Amino acid sequence: MKKAERLNGIIYALKEKGKLNCKELSELFEVSERTIYRDMDALSQLKVPLFSYEGKKGGYEIDESYFIPSIQLTEQEVIMLLMVLNMGQAIKIPNLGSEYQLLRAKIINVLTERDRKKVNQLLKHVSFYVDRLLPKDYSEKVLPTILESFMEGRNISITYYVPANGRMTERKVSPTELFYSDGGWYVSGFCHKRLEKRTFRLDRIDKIELMDEINAYLGKSIHSTYDKFVLKEYHFEISKPLYRLIRENFYMENCTVLADGERMEIYVLSKYEEEMTNLVLSNPHDIKLLGPASYIEYIRTLIHELYNKYI
Repeated sequence: MKKAERLNGIIYALKEKGKLNCKELSELFEVSERTIYRDMDALSQLKVPLFSYEGKKGGYEIDESYFIPSIQLTEQEVIMLLMVLNMGQAIKIPNLGSEYQLLRAKIINVLTERDRKKVNQLLKHVSFYVDRLLPKDYSEKVLPTILESFMEGRNISITYYVPANGRMTERKVSPTELFYSDGGWYVSGFCHKRLEKRTFRLDRIDKIELMDEINAYLGKSIHSTYDKFVLKEYHFEISKPLYRLIRENFYMENCTVLADGERMEIYVLSKYEEEMTNLVLSNPHDIKLLGPASYIEYIRTLIHELYNKYI
């Protein structure tokens, strides 16, 4: 975040939250406390009406009468945008913590003090349960570099942690997709080391650099037999009650009904193999796997291993 943007953000934050100390501001904008002290001096020189308080309960306040021009949004538009922002925070978009705080402050500034309290009260009761993975942290440059690689159409080089062997590996990647799934952010593309499609979790990328090489795989379809997120075909016989229960689940998006009776025959194209496996194993009376043969053999192996473990 540029200094001018951060200065505006501090003004918005003080208008929204009231008195904040240096530590709180540094955490909001992900900079050091020394940087915040310099920012407050800069705002004072710009004649922004700030009040400084010393002591244990000290901090900074801004004159309530200080006017900040804002865009015109209705209350419902503000609520919608803030809910989208909260969703963005829930899915932990990498490297954008300070930008999130600035944008949120800009949006909520359009409300009166009374409406601001109402909206904040509402947002306390809106939750997003999206986490299945819990990444601890992301490399500082990971998202900006990946975004730039798409905009410039260039390859990236990464140092990637492989948990299976606990080692770091060097890869050159031609990115083709950035996506969020199951609580984590991923980038997929052509791996020049494996010579096929690979998918990398962003929180496992230790170092990343934008290369001068042109990405020749943008807009092209690439495949891999090892890719967790490859579309696979599934053929089921399923009871009608179970089908009605799950037909709107995300992993059933590409579902075709082949025969409609009390026991329905369906065909599903999905990249969510784990969900399909859980569906089969959790509903033995209501679903029967008919294909493909390789997946039937995989399910048999799982059942055999479970049987031997618990007899």
